[in-house]
Amino acid sequence: MMVKKADLRAFLDEVGLDTETLTHAEQKLREKQIFGRHDSPTSGIYFYVSDTRKYSEAPINLIVGRQHLLKIASGYYKITPEGLYELNDKVGKFS
Repeated sequence: MMVKKADLRAFLDEVGLDTETLTHAEQKLREKQIFGRHDSPTSGIYFYVSDTRKYSEAPINLIVGRQHLLKIASGYYKITPEGLYELNDKVGKFS
């Protein structure tokens, strides 16, 4: 599925995860230094703190669940070794 950055940002703002909130969460997660999954206030969205012993840049990922992405996607595609195919109907394609 294709999700536009602007649509993702708008969705995150709607659910209370604006830039300021995300920055604050990132700072708290770095202070705790606990690796792994950390839930956000929104169901289906969580943070994943990578182990700094494995990655020098110490990434913190924001994972957005499929149920949310399906709502904001601008297109649905199937990618195979033979090519890229646009799907007209998302129902049942991503289960």
